[in-house]
Amino acid sequence: MEIVSAFQVLPSEDDERPGAYAVFPYDRDLVRRFRDSFPRARWRAGEERWFVPGKTAVQRLNTWMGQELETLDRHADAKGRDAFIFEPLESPYLTIADDLKVRTPYSRTIVDALRSIPWAHWDSEERIWRVPFRSYEELKLRWPEIEEAARRNEPEARRKRREEQKAQASEETSRIQAERRRSRYPVLEDDLL
Repeated sequence: MEIVSAFQVLPSEDDERPGAYAVFPYDRDLVRRFRDSFPRARWRAGEERWFVPGKTAVQRLNTWMGQELETLDRHADAKGRDAFIFEPLESPYLTIADDLKVRTPYSRTIVDALRSIPWAHWDSEERIWRVPFRSYEELKLRWPEIEEAARRNEPEARRKRREEQKAQASEETSRIQAERRRSRYPVLEDDLL
């Protein structure tokens, strides 16, 4: 993913409420700086972009984005790609393209871990998480937790856990039924006194 093309300013077409929309990749620090610069901005979840009100919103957003792009480390993706080449993560949940694609079964643990990685974002069309190479070191730090949660939430592993729970429940039930057949009724531990 080309980082520069991920930053966009779109003018609002609503004549009654002038303003502009800002689209940029999610990064906690970047959002904080954006909110500091544009305190009246509001997130539009349905459109997945920020709305900044005002007649000069387009110019102000273009200026802010220009400053942000200047400060970005231009070699970060190249560094991350090199780090991946020297110490690759090999996993069935990770594929490599222009960026790193993470496809796992749903888990709240995985979502929280990926949200904490700068520049990682959910691609709703492909239904995968995309992590640019610039965030490879952060992904590598959190990968053991992500992979463990993914294995735990595989359909086969979940089915096996359910069967084990049913087996334990049926053992307890059969023990109670055997006691009842002997005309002995189990007494709860609380009732012993």
